[in-house]
Amino acid sequence: MGLSEKIKSYVMVVKFTRKPQKKEFMLTLKVVLIGCAILGSLGYIFQLLGSALQFRPIGGIPKEYVIISIISIVAVIIGFLLYRYRTAR
Repeated sequence: MGLSEKIKSYVMVVKFTRKPQKKEFMLTLKVVLIGCAILGSLGYIFQLLGSALQFRPIGGIPKEYVIISIISIVAVIIGFLLYRYRTAR
C-alpha cells in the first residue's frame, strides 16, 4: 500500500465520520470520567498501601493459598462465561 493510497483511505474515513449528538457525547464523557476516577482511585489506594507497607516486611504466601485462589478465580470466570452464553440464546 503506497502513501497515496493511505492518504486516500484516511480522507475516506474522515468523510464518513459525523459529529456526535449531545446525548451521545455526554454519555461518552460520563463513561470516560468514571473510568478515570476508578483508575485514579485504584492507583491512589495502591500507592497508599505501598507507603504503609514499606517498612513492614510481609512473609511469603503459602503455595496452597495461591493455587486455591487461582482455581477460584478461574471457576468464577468460567461460571460467568457460561451464564452469559446461556442467556445469549
